[in-house]
Amino acid sequence: MNIKQLLLIGILVVIGFSCRGPEGPPGPRGPEGPEGPGALMWETNPFDFRLRHGEYQYFWPLPYQDVDFYDEDMFLAYALVGFNHYNEPEWEPLPMTVLGSEGVANYTFAASLEEIRFIMTATNDNFFTDPNLTDDWVMRIVMIPAWWGDDWRKGPDWNSYENVKETFNLPDLPAPKVEPRDRKLP
Repeated sequence: MNIKQLLLIGILVVIGFSCRGPEGPPGPRGPEGPEGPGALMWETNPFDFRLRHGEYQYFWPLPYQDVDFYDEDMFLAYALVGFNHYNEPEWEPLPMTVLGSEGVANYTFAASLEEIRFIMTATNDNFFTDPNLTDDWVMRIVMIPAWWGDDWRKGPDWNSYENVKETFNLPDLPAPKVEPRDRKLP
């Protein structure tokens, strides 16, 4: 290669990287994609807490309805604690604490991408023999998709199942068919 060829290549490289004009107008907006799934809700069948792996718990597999779950999705769980005087179900959010004459029982849950694990712990072993505290539990699980928003404080009152149901336009389900039990907080 001679000097003229090297000089020409150098000039072309400098011109190629230094020539920039004004930015052109933006292109047309693309078509709207399909709306992602909104909040989803499920209800468990009545279940009993039983000793499993050293804890009183119940495993409930998530029903996949052609929906992908993500780590960022928020799961809420509400326990049926009784019925009001109109025979309408009353729901309490988990975690929940029940105070008894002999101690305290705590109910909580852990969600993974495959299942929800409901857990009962107590300060007294007598709680685990009381069917009112261990048997015939019904839970409603609500999944709020991650795309809903970054600021969860602007959402509904998360402690109120009815407010969450209204905010996310969740369907009305019939009242669960279980014997009424008084599991309300004192």
